[in-house]
Amino acid sequence: MSTWSKSLAFGAILVAMMASLGFDASFVRGEEKSGKGAETIARKGTVKIKSVSALSTKANGDAWDGGGNAPDLYVVVSDGSSKEKTASVRDSLLAKLDHTTSITVELGDQLSLEVWDEDIAFNDEVGKTTIVITRDALESGILKVSFGRVDNLILVLE
Repeated sequence: MSTWSKSLAFGAILVAMMASLGFDASFVRGEEKSGKGAETIARKGTVKIKSVSALSTKANGDAWDGGGNAPDLYVVVSDGSSKEKTASVRDSLLAKLDHTTSITVELGDQLSLEVWDEDIAFNDEVGKTTIVITRDALESGILKVSFGRVDNLILVLE
């Protein structure tokens, strides 16, 4: 069983345990209730990858590409059932991508984020992380994330 599958299974068990103890687990399912007897409102967002920037060198201090060139950045986003990759932007520490995915997220969902430097022989990992979608992210519609050698990855939730 993959780490991703284990995380999803653990989350399902946690929600079931909370419900069996009488807790309202609607926040885990991406729902919000407002006021007495208010209807449940689901909050969702489609993931758009706006831009990514990388630090100027690999972790060991080497240049990303031969001749000291900047990396050829691309981003991979996955929600566990769907995975999407942007086009790469050549020789740039800042890649403006404006890539709208088909991935829709709700409160509590997990997203796997990977940033790579595309090369001829093999690609260099710039950074990998997994994030959880928060209420603040859904309300603001913007996620700014730094990890590994990724200086800033900006996602918009539309």
